[in-house]
Amino acid sequence: MKIPTLVTGCNSTKKGFTLIEVLVSIIIIGLVSSIVFINFSVVESFEKNTTSLKEKFNYLSEESMLSGSMIGWYADNKNSKAFYLENSGKKIPSKNVFLPDSNWNDWEYKKKIFISPEGIEFTIEDELSTKPLIIFLPNGQNTGGILNIEFDSKLYSIYVDKNGIITSTYEKY
Repeated sequence: MKIPTLVTGCNSTKKGFTLIEVLVSIIIIGLVSSIVFINFSVVESFEKNTTSLKEKFNYLSEESMLSGSMIGWYADNKNSKAFYLENSGKKIPSKNVFLPDSNWNDWEYKKKIFISPEGIEFTIEDELSTKPLIIFLPNGQNTGGILNIEFDSKLYSIYVDKNGIITSTYEKY
């Protein structure tokens, strides 16, 4: 005597998956891949922003070496500028240095803090800084520093080495 079962598929001799099992698997794979893609694209966009700043700093270093003059990099919340400097370190306002485009103005409403190699913190605000944040020397070196940009609960740090090496990190806090 056979006992009828209520569970679908228990006495089935067919091999394979049901439509429900396939659909659930596809949904799970889709959700996991979208989460991975979103996280990857956020990190990738920050890397692109770092690349534009790296290009700007490399340009200023090369310009300083070619011109044989010191160049100071100044910044406010909306933009950044560079000027040639006298030997005393004073800005020459009439000698503005052309800068390649970067994403600096995209970060207008983000909190930006520059930390000098001596550990002095300078909050970048609406007015152009009175002293250069980074000075590029004709020998290819610079004064260096760390630029921290806060994005909601994330910290994006750009490290400018005195020898011109630029690295970045992206952390949650």
